[in-house]
Amino acid sequence: MKTIGNLVWFVLALALLPGCRRGGADILALDLAELADAEYQTAWTLDQAIRAVDLFELAPDRPLGYSPMSGYDGRNLLLRLQDTLAMVGPDGRVVSSFSRKGRGPQEYISANPFLDPAGRILVLDTGRKRALTYLQDGTFVSVQEDVYAYDIHLFPDGSRAVMALPHEQKGANPAFSVLGPDGSVRYAAPAHPEDHTLFSYHAGHFQAGTAGSCYFRRDDLDTLYRLRPDRMEAVAAFLKPPKPTETPVRQHADGSVFIGKSVGRFEDRNSFVLADLLFYAFMDREKSGDHYLVYDLQTGSLLYHGAEPPTLDVNDWEIHLWPNFVHGQDAWCQLGRFDTSKILPSFSRDSNEAFVHVRAR
Repeated sequence: MKTIGNLVWFVLALALLPGCRRGGADILALDLAELADAEYQTAWTLDQAIRAVDLFELAPDRPLGYSPMSGYDGRNLLLRLQDTLAMVGPDGRVVSSFSRKGRGPQEYISANPFLDPAGRILVLDTGRKRALTYLQDGTFVSVQEDVYAYDIHLFPDGSRAVMALPHEQKGANPAFSVLGPDGSVRYAAPAHPEDHTLFSYHAGHFQAGTAGSCYFRRDDLDTLYRLRPDRMEAVAAFLKPPKPTETPVRQHADGSVFIGKSVGRFEDRNSFVLADLLFYAFMDREKSGDHYLVYDLQTGSLLYHGAEPPTLDVNDWEIHLWPNFVHGQDAWCQLGRFDTSKILPSFSRDSNEAFVHVRAR
């Protein structure tokens, strides 16, 4: 009983730390100014929440170049290459690949691929406003014209979270909605100011979560949402002081004058959700320092806060993780060249990117 009581007090203490509090509708409020002034809390390590599953170099037998990941079917990864889509196994070897870039009826100009619940590959071609469907071996299935979506998340029940341009007007804002399996609109994202353009959203910002949900970061509102097939809920708000309206002017020693646009004191570095843990990094321009945070979205407690990202023990080496693709409780994190050379002896300057596959405990 004493152990349980101590645990309760520990969790309550975490929830009351500076920069961490619950707002209305159970929203976690992250006050960056308070966090920037708070003491670091680094006792927590990634090993308590994440374990390494696989460590691999992509296609060690062939050059691939930059290879962002776009899907996971439970075993193989979907990669987006410059002219090719490829399925890659857990050992980094290419299982199947096909090239369809072009202007033909079964080809695309720009490839934004996704795996649907049936394991087929849906390619959104924003250049031609089309959606093409293929099997994983590259067999063409169908094409849908006049599609303006440029990012999508597919739920297991066939529902879709979609971002799309409503029309071709220059500077038009994208519309965000969740569609049911029959295509009907279930709900749409909150309205946003007209002066926010396409860059208020980033492609690939839907991150698959647990229990059939996904997470979505709305940059112009500085808010993280949890999406489910039947509802959307705000779960975290990033509180920042208002940006100064004046244009900063600095005069250098040589008499020259620099005029620049102020972007505020804080700059977002990265954010992603693995299972229900929020990893967030920001820079404090005033103090020229980076901050790395890990929050438990279930309890609202701060687990880690440091000047360096938390490390994970892989083969007795402490390595830094840079997420490339998140899918529910799994993530594939790119390794820096220095870390890779320590734990992959065969890695060389000409090698493809190396990744560690991690999973939430």
